[in-house]
Amino acid sequence: MPLFLQFVIEKITEISTVTKDDYISMVSTFTAVTNLQFNCGTCCKKYPKLPLKLLEHQSRLGCDGKKNPQLTYTATHDMIGSPKILFKKCIGNFFDNKSMDLIKYFSKYKAGMMPYNGSYYDQPNKFVELMELVDNLVEQNNKEKEEQLKKSQGRHGRK
Repeated sequence: MPLFLQFVIEKITEISTVTKDDYISMVSTFTAVTNLQFNCGTCCKKYPKLPLKLLEHQSRLGCDGKKNPQLTYTATHDMIGSPKILFKKCIGNFFDNKSMDLIKYFSKYKAGMMPYNGSYYDQPNKFVELMELVDNLVEQNNKEKEEQLKKSQGRHGRK
């Protein structure tokens, strides 16, 4: 295959389907938003009067107080919302505003409000795939919360 044709195919794929980086960005942003332990503000509140402890904590988590998406991670993904991402640093460092905008739009999408003219089938493939990923992440998050609730109720119910 000619090099130019290979380049064109890669660019079309990058634009029209969810890439590994898109997946990592969406999953990490969703996780950072739905789990307070990955929220940067939580760490700052934990050590308000202990700046040295905060710096030590940030150093351990690989956080310099800024979002740093260049941090390392190991990821395998199946594109259906079953993240198998092993972050070597705090997930909050991977927060992405574009992914957050899509997560915020999800409720409108579920209500049938499409960003482009036409029906569901007229929407860009990448948008539909990302919304399906968010749907799977929401469902998975809800299941985890239900399981935690059952466990906590089971512990409190015994004497």
